[in-house]
Amino acid sequence: MLKFIWNSWWRNKERFILLLVGVLIVSTGLSYLIGTTQANNGTVVDELQKRWGSSYDIVVRPPDSRSVTEDLKLLEPNYMSGLDGGITRKQYETIKQITDVEVAAPIAMIGNYYADAQLGTYDFKEPGIYKVTIQDVQDTGLQQEKETNSYFLGAGWSPSESDGLNRDLSPQELGKQPLMEFGSATMLAGIDPEAEAKLVGLDQATKKATHSRYFTKDDIATDNGNDIWKIPLILNSHEYVDAYRKYRYEKVDVSLVNDSMTETVQDIMEKGGKSYLKTLPLQPAKVYKITTNETSEELVNDILKGTVPSKPTGSFDWMYLKPSSVEYQALASPFATRWPFAYQITPQEVPEDIQLAKRTMYRKARTFGDTSINFKSVPKMTLNFIGVFDPQKLNISKDPLTELPMETYFPAKAQWVMDKDERPVNPVRDVKPTNDPYDFLTKPPSMLTTLDAAFKLRGDKAISAIRVNVKGVEAMNATSEKNYRRSRKRLKTRQD
Repeated sequence: MLKFIWNSWWRNKERFILLLVGVLIVSTGLSYLIGTTQANNGTVVDELQKRWGSSYDIVVRPPDSRSVTEDLKLLEPNYMSGLDGGITRKQYETIKQITDVEVAAPIAMIGNYYADAQLGTYDFKEPGIYKVTIQDVQDTGLQQEKETNSYFLGAGWSPSESDGLNRDLSPQELGKQPLMEFGSATMLAGIDPEAEAKLVGLDQATKKATHSRYFTKDDIATDNGNDIWKIPLILNSHEYVDAYRKYRYEKVDVSLVNDSMTETVQDIMEKGGKSYLKTLPLQPAKVYKITTNETSEELVNDILKGTVPSKPTGSFDWMYLKPSSVEYQALASPFATRWPFAYQITPQEVPEDIQLAKRTMYRKARTFGDTSINFKSVPKMTLNFIGVFDPQKLNISKDPLTELPMETYFPAKAQWVMDKDERPVNPVRDVKPTNDPYDFLTKPPSMLTTLDAAFKLRGDKAISAIRVNVKGVEAMNATSEKNYRRSRKRLKTRQD
């Protein structure tokens, strides 16, 4: 039989040789494909291992804080800054004691504060009436929003207390006077310094200098009396709001009556007050422009130099607005193949008793109380800046595949992809945080204090969320998955 087969192959040796060559090519190709597949598998696994780590594994939030977007396992861009407490100190201590918890880092959104600074002066060289026009401009990424207000000052006018009320102009001293403060709205947040250092390395990101350092155990809120707390603070060195303010000073062309400012003001009021002043010519203007970046740099430099302006004895700062979340409604996407999920924001009307310039906004207006009546319900504080930190030096994941919301240090991200007529925008535009605490995208809480101060200012349920790192979740494998699920179950059991 073998001889017969051999003779058959030999009589057709050309075909036999071609068959051997074909077998060799096929076997070589299969060997190459198998090797390439194994190499690719190894590369993918290695790459996933590198990107496995995120800034935290689990976030613990108060009950009923889930957004409608989470029904489809989607997380809204800056949900954490809208959480107004709900977790107690006792619950935080309980979570820290869970066996599998490596780091439990709480964050308490205390309230909205206006961080500002004074830059520049205007010299009122002679008595007279001056018109001051202030224009605030901010770039939202979609457009420039402008708001302009003007008022009149009586330079060199010193009325009696009763005479100075209910006027269309205000008294103003002569000489060089500082421009009105300008800055940006920011959330004041409380952290556990030790836990935050372990979670993101905030201690290493804080500048070490004569007047800048990280929190120590001695940095606690101290009682100044009358429910006023002196709180330690560190400031984010970066400004995220793109805005500026223009100041326009113009002297009104009106003669003094008998060289007396008092008689001049009385004459103006008799002729119609502000309405009359608007009809008069103005002398050439002097214009100043100050940006949010400049005011931020000024405050940072003041902290680093130890020259933060002191406040008068007995004075204090206070917060008017509480944290507030965005409410979403699901709707059908007009381009489901490109953007499978679509939501719209529920607009919020501002109640008449809340003193805000805007009457509609993206978030519900929530105040600490009516400050026109008393200050009993608002958090009152004096600020003790002890340091400056650079968020770029934090030890956090910046990879888009594993980047979790870290709005304590960076603003949320959003893009304008569709216009009001549901047409795609080309090119897309990045949306910027605005100088409005109740806008869609807000700047991160750039002023950080201690958890102790948060409890003093907001009570026992001050904590908004706790970011948790789990022991043993270090690689992309079954062991990490098992540890994660076990810890999640234990956390849920403790919450229940």
